[in-house]
Amino acid sequence: MSIVLLDERLESLTVSWPAIPRARCYILEYRTSETDWELLSDSVRQTQVRKRNLHPECEYFFRVAAVFDRGPGDWIFHDEGFFPLTWEAEDNAMLPPTVRKEEDGCLVITWGQVESAFGYEVQMRENIGGAEWCTIGTDVRGTGLKKRRLHSTNGYMFRVQHLSGEFEEAFSGPSEVKVAVPVPKKKQVRAATVDPKASDNYSMPAPWVKNGGPQALLICWRTFDGAKGYEIQMRENVTRGKWTTIAGNVRFTEVKKKNLSSISGYQFRIRPLGTRETRFSAPSYGAIASQALPN
Repeated sequence: MSIVLLDERLESLTVSWPAIPRARCYILEYRTSETDWELLSDSVRQTQVRKRNLHPECEYFFRVAAVFDRGPGDWIFHDEGFFPLTWEAEDNAMLPPTVRKEEDGCLVITWGQVESAFGYEVQMRENIGGAEWCTIGTDVRGTGLKKRRLHSTNGYMFRVQHLSGEFEEAFSGPSEVKVAVPVPKKKQVRAATVDPKASDNYSMPAPWVKNGGPQALLICWRTFDGAKGYEIQMRENVTRGKWTTIAGNVRFTEVKKKNLSSISGYQFRIRPLGTRETRFSAPSYGAIASQALPN
């Protein structure tokens, strides 16, 4: 178990680590080869972080520890230091490739042509914490390739490097996350947290939640007779999570919520408006949005 380098850019590094079961959050620290450890965050709720404002020629190290109910666990390290790109390397790096789904289990990766290149190296990684980049093409002569047998519902990321023979060029930034297969409904939720004995205390059945793309969820519910709109509330799927209103008067029966990065997942509930009913629906199951690279 180790921290891996997900992306290096000018003055920034993005690192990732494996998810730890039952972790409430993570503590992340960093240092250079000549300084002591410095706290970056003590409440990270995802398994990848980008650190900005770094010096291009400094070597950086990171360490992360999971935080449990009983306190922090052991530190996770990496052996070799990470370097941000220099100005020259950033200028010569390619743009991230474009990825599209051609059929179930198959993605097509394309990129722009570089005139001085005699070939391209292409790498991919599964979109899970701590997954390393692996090479899927070492001397690709065109500007695209197909990758088959991609069955993970977490999705995949790709990056490309042009080969010129002069020196090793930097890789492009990662592509957007693409899923090549339909996402089973059972993969979108955690354990049920609704009390079945309390069903009479709710105005409506629980809404259901679907994958809405990277760091997004789609909340859907049944129509309530006579309702002129709906209030939607959300809470993080943790002990004593507080309900907050994310939409005060929605006229439809579905809403997309973005920027959901918590590894604990989220619950949602609905309240009909314009009727005598003042109670909320039963809360949804706890749903986790797919992770994406932070901006």
